[in-house]
Amino acid sequence: MRRFAVKTVCVVAISVAAGAAPGLADANLPVCAQTYGKGDGISCNYVSYEQCRAFVSGLAGGCIDNPYYRASSNAVRPPKRARR
Repeated sequence: MRRFAVKTVCVVAISVAAGAAPGLADANLPVCAQTYGKGDGISCNYVSYEQCRAFVSGLAGGCIDNPYYRASSNAVRPPKRARR
């Protein structure tokens, strides 16, 4: 899985450097789906990896961190756990 993630990041970096614009790279959502084959591309429309994996299920592709994601200062943070 780690090799896949490294390869995916490299492919994205090369595509951006070559001038290929990522498809639907929403800077407000943290997870992107990258698909290969007919209709290949990157769509950053996912709030979680689970949501992205559900979309990619059955397709050639995977989920990656959105390289353009900017966490909002107004983002809801999970509650802190009490120490024991």
